[in-house]
Amino acid sequence: MNFVEIGKYNIRSILSLSHLDELDPFVDSLKKIPCVKDIEVMIWSDIGKMAYPRNLVIEPFSGCKDEDTSKAALEDEEVKTSSSTYLCQKEKTVPALNDLNNSLDSTDATILGTLSCNARIPFSTIAKQIGISTKTVICRFNKLKKEYVAYSTLALNLRKLGYNGYASYNIKVSSKSWVKDVFDKIIEVPNVVVALKLIGPYNINALAPFNSPEGLMKTHASISKIHGIERIDQQIGDSLHVWPAR
Repeated sequence: MNFVEIGKYNIRSILSLSHLDELDPFVDSLKKIPCVKDIEVMIWSDIGKMAYPRNLVIEPFSGCKDEDTSKAALEDEEVKTSSSTYLCQKEKTVPALNDLNNSLDSTDATILGTLSCNARIPFSTIAKQIGISTKTVICRFNKLKKEYVAYSTLALNLRKLGYNGYASYNIKVSSKSWVKDVFDKIIEVPNVVVALKLIGPYNINALAPFNSPEGLMKTHASISKIHGIERIDQQIGDSLHVWPAR
């Protein structure tokens, strides 16, 4: 996943690796790309909970007079703003989740695949589709939930809520012993919807959408006031059309 941004860095790339030994070869390959001047690597040290949707400020909205409410426009808009749930239902496909882990049998993969397309589908409906009892589906889901299902969420088009950009804050804390206290304060700041603890030149990364220069300055000021922060490097990016990202 890549993000083009304005700030100290031009591009932010998010890489998923199965082992840290794979990191150095990847960084070396990036350095060989023409015009790449410098690379800084930061590792997510804690991803148990990284999204804080409760912080998103949603202003009252009554719609626009010239809004296109035709069926075609609404269907097109839903594809743009919703999660993969709508796309799966439209295409009538079920993701091959059993490819992710050899321990998943076909029944488990079908349950997770069906729920990834529509998280609100009743267990009884899944049971009929597979040909097993509802109780079996519930038992299997409860077992799978511990390892595969982190949480269920809606995906929003932030532009439709008035957010035309986002700020990514790379934060250096004065002392490592203060990281937890600073992090706990950051995740209470309005519009900070993502926060991560890092290993590298920074200790924390926070992401907050903004709807105006004033909103951007307000968030920056709120974070800057937190005691224990040594330095903040701010990056600006285009609005996330779908958040959380899919």
